[in-house]
Amino acid sequence: MPRSLPLTVDGDPDNVKWVLIVNVNPGAVAGGSGGQYFVGQFDGARFIPDASSVAAPAGVSALGDSAAAAAALQQCLWLDWGRDCYASVSFSNVPGGRRIIIGWMNNWDYANQLPTAPGGPP
Repeated sequence: MPRSLPLTVDGDPDNVKWVLIVNVNPGAVAGGSGGQYFVGQFDGARFIPDASSVAAPAGVSALGDSAAAAAALQQCLWLDWGRDCYASVSFSNVPGGRRIIIGWMNNWDYANQLPTAPGGPP
């Protein structure tokens, strides 16, 4: 489920940008799961991304070949460039007015194969 949150730019309450976070699986930059974000404006009903937030306006799958798709993925804004940041959740009202995001540190490509204590997956 996409999430959106307002953030002030340089601490200026009159300059607010919205961040829309979309968690994808598959299709992330490092393979498998990942969190992509877009910066823009929100009018209460519609999110309008800044042009610099959109690497492939028609979608990566609309690009003609795998090299073009890979290049477009490199231009996207990612929460993390690794393979293990998915299903992020944000917390507001943190001391100091900060916003904190944490993600599920796993990937559906190998979620059932992680080593655990004795008796876990092989």
